[in-house]
Amino acid sequence: LPLAVEAFANYPARVDRQWNAETGELTSEIGYQPTVEPLRLPRATTATIELDRQLAAGLEVQVAATFRESSALAPLVVPATSGPLPIASTGSSRYRDFQISARRQWSGDQQVFVSYVASSAVGERNDFSTLFRELDRAIVLPAGRSRLSSDARHRWIGWGTFNLPAGIVASPVLEWRSGFPYSILDARQAYVGTPNGQEFPAFAALDMVVYRTFSARGRAADIGVQIFNATRHFNPRDVYAVAGASQFGSFTNSVGTIVRGFMLIKW
Repeated sequence: LPLAVEAFANYPARVDRQWNAETGELTSEIGYQPTVEPLRLPRATTATIELDRQLAAGLEVQVAATFRESSALAPLVVPATSGPLPIASTGSSRYRDFQISARRQWSGDQQVFVSYVASSAVGERNDFSTLFRELDRAIVLPAGRSRLSSDARHRWIGWGTFNLPAGIVASPVLEWRSGFPYSILDARQAYVGTPNGQEFPAFAALDMVVYRTFSARGRAADIGVQIFNATRHFNPRDVYAVAGASQFGSFTNSVGTIVRGFMLIKW
């Protein structure tokens, strides 16, 4: 359990009021009193099955599946009317994934690795640690389960290490995955439609490390360059999700190409 859960009962009482936009008349008022119900330690049951097979010299394949069920989580239970606003051990979550991967190796530590993962993650929308990461939240929404914000349904990743002339080593990484889900909200921050029912655009990035090893006086150092998102693919991290806003549905905050130099000294 998060350590701050027990302190939730000492949070200030919350009052949610609505007024008529034209007359200024108070139309509704709901008051919440934070409370903590008797809590239990969360439980998780996980099963993993994995099969590995060498198909030929230097060629290996792996197939794996994971199932995880969690219970007695401690979400915030938001009532529809005034009264207690409890933290209770009523939450649950579910995770499934299927993975298939292959690796091909050559001499000189050269290799290529390719992996595909299909997964599903469903959990509590009002997970305490997520809601109160910054100590408090102005508006709390109805509880329930939905896709988790980190749920990427499909993911491909491939990377390799190759020896080039002049002692140069190149290691590219190519990743593609489904976009993370997000919720559409109205002007009062209430859900519009299914929570986490929308998705960001698919993420794609080509990263690369290129380096060369230099030796002097019995010491060695790798000097090279790191390139992130070499293709400058648009990978937004934020979205204007408020229905009716002028930029509603627009994605933003993508990071372009980043180039960094590095040096690794070996003793």
